[in-house]
Amino acid sequence: MLEKKVLTRTAFLFISIFCIVNSGLLYILKEKQAAQLSAIQNNREWEQDEVQHNAHLENSVSFASALNNSRNELTKWQNKVRLLQLKCDFSALLEEKSNEDENPYAVYEKYLRLRQGEMARIDGVEDLSEWGKFGYLNGHFSGATVPVNEGMMLQYGENPENVWEYLLPGCVIITAPDMGFGFMSARAGMDFEEIQQNAYDAEVKKGFMYWSEQEVYYIEYTDAYYCYTFISDYPDGRDSWLLVSSVNLD
Repeated sequence: MLEKKVLTRTAFLFISIFCIVNSGLLYILKEKQAAQLSAIQNNREWEQDEVQHNAHLENSVSFASALNNSRNELTKWQNKVRLLQLKCDFSALLEEKSNEDENPYAVYEKYLRLRQGEMARIDGVEDLSEWGKFGYLNGHFSGATVPVNEGMMLQYGENPENVWEYLLPGCVIITAPDMGFGFMSARAGMDFEEIQQNAYDAEVKKGFMYWSEQEVYYIEYTDAYYCYTFISDYPDGRDSWLLVSSVNLD
C-alpha cells in the first residue's frame, strides 16, 4: 500500500514537473512567436514607411519637375508678352511717325536712333543671319537691314553675325514712293528726270554696290543735316530707291 502511494506521488511529481516544464516551453515559444510577429509587423511597417518615403520622394521629384516646367513655361510666356509689348510700342511709334506733321529731319533722326539690339528684340532675332543684307554704295561690303515699315528699312554697319546692342543705323533706306519722305518733293520710285524736277538739277553719277560688277546710277543731294542719295539700276533712274544718312561733319 505504501509502495503504491510512493509511486502515485512520484508519478504526480513527474507529471507536475512535466506540466511546469511544458508550460515554460509554451511560454518561451509564445514569446518567440510574439517576437517574430512583432518583427514581422515592424518589418512591414518599415517596408510601408520605405514605400511611403519612396512615394513621397517620387511625388517630390514629380512636383519639382512640374514646378520647373511651369516656371519655364511662365518665362516663355513672359518673354512673348515682352516681345509683343515691344512690337506694339514700335507699331505705335511708326503710326505716330506716319500721322505727324513735323519736320522730316526730326523723323529721320528718330529712325537713325533705333539701336540694333532694340530692333533685334522687336524682330525676335538672335543673330544677324536672320536679317537681310543691303550693299553700300561704292563699297565692297553690305550691311544688315531690318524692315521698319512697308517700303522702309534700316541699315546697320559692317557687323556680319553678332547683334551689337548700341549700334545705330548707318542709313534709312526708302523704296516706296508713297512713304511721304524724301528730299524736297523728290521721292523714291521716281526716275532721275522726275527727281530733278521735284528737287533741282544734279549730276547723274555711275557707281557700284556690293562688288564692282553691279553698276548703279545715282543722284546725290545734301543739306545741313543729311545726305539723300537716289539710286537706280538703270541710267534713266527708273525704279529708284533712296538712302538717307547723316552728313559726315569730319
